[in-house]
Amino acid sequence: MKKTLYLFLLISIFSCDTPIKKEIKKEVLIEKELPKEVLVEKKVEKKVSNTLLKLQKKKCSGDCPVFDVTITKDSVLIYNGKEFTNIEGIHKVTLSAKQFNTISKILKDADFSELKSRYTTSGTKDYSETKITYLGKNVTVRLWKDAPKRLTDVYVFIEDILYDKKYLE
Repeated sequence: MKKTLYLFLLISIFSCDTPIKKEIKKEVLIEKELPKEVLVEKKVEKKVSNTLLKLQKKKCSGDCPVFDVTITKDSVLIYNGKEFTNIEGIHKVTLSAKQFNTISKILKDADFSELKSRYTTSGTKDYSETKITYLGKNVTVRLWKDAPKRLTDVYVFIEDILYDKKYLE
């Protein structure tokens, strides 16, 4: 029994105090240099439109003239005859100071902000449609008898120029 007791004591002494060699792992941190934030100042140029007014005359079921007109802020009228016009293609005309001042006054008097966006009647599908864009507002007219006079004045003034230049007959 003594032997057993010694054995037991020896085992308990050595088992508690015996250091076990452990492999110590050290974490190695590799520091990567992060890219530095670079602020690049971009100049954002606002695209300023040179367009004063756009007019589009669309198709009807017959032989109505189809054309686009753009009037720029620097007095240039750009005509694009598409179908049933006297002259087809893109043509530019510089408006006189008097013409440009007149169209500017007519446009101001038309007060586009107060106009409805559509002047059409449900039973008028066979007529051509005219779309006028001014100051970002689109106004569509199918029958001019339904449109206010101030809007009709805009169209008549532009149409008169087109007839004078023989773009329309």
